[in-house]
Amino acid sequence: MTKIIPAILTNNPLDLQRKIKRIKGLTDLVQIDIMDGHFVKNQSIEIDLLKLYKNFNFELHLMVECPQDYLQKISKKQIESFVFHFESKANIKRLINKIKQRDIKVGLAINPDTKVKEIDPFLGSIDFVLVLGVNPGFAGSKFQNKALEKVRYLKSQGIKVEVDGGINLDNIKKIKKAGADRLAIGTGLFNSKDIKTRFNKLKNKVN
Repeated sequence: MTKIIPAILTNNPLDLQRKIKRIKGLTDLVQIDIMDGHFVKNQSIEIDLLKLYKNFNFELHLMVECPQDYLQKISKKQIESFVFHFESKANIKRLINKIKQRDIKVGLAINPDTKVKEIDPFLGSIDFVLVLGVNPGFAGSKFQNKALEKVRYLKSQGIKVEVDGGINLDNIKKIKKAGADRLAIGTGLFNSKDIKTRFNKLKNKVN
């Protein structure tokens, strides 16, 4: 079954609170975008705020230059997966090992302009790849179809794939058809007045 993961990109604690409240009862897993103002221009909420929301598990998507600096800030109890970018300044092998030592799932994210085969050396040591369908750091951008080829290639290598960015009711089926196992959806979910109905419509399109 394809999992729909609500994705929250915000720098406002009140906005985070509102969005978390809207998805209560729909899912137990939420993706939180963490931005440092360097890797992408925007900045986001602080990780410490997530401790306020004990009924959820979180996937952290770290759009930051030095993801290794964030590892000590997280709790295994709440963090299901730690996703960092291939394009960051991290020593990728070392960081993967450190995350695994915390018994947290490891995701490696790639930007739209990154050639997918560049991450081949790491596929055997991670849990999944997060394929960006949009340029990172800005909500509401249009999905780039070149992401679909990356999904197909990664599935041919036997790796789980999550797609993030620009997913909506119009394109979700083709993304699923390419092989996506998980779909992180922000604007395509939260721009609905009736979020429960939208969530179920997205879910029904792929399951």
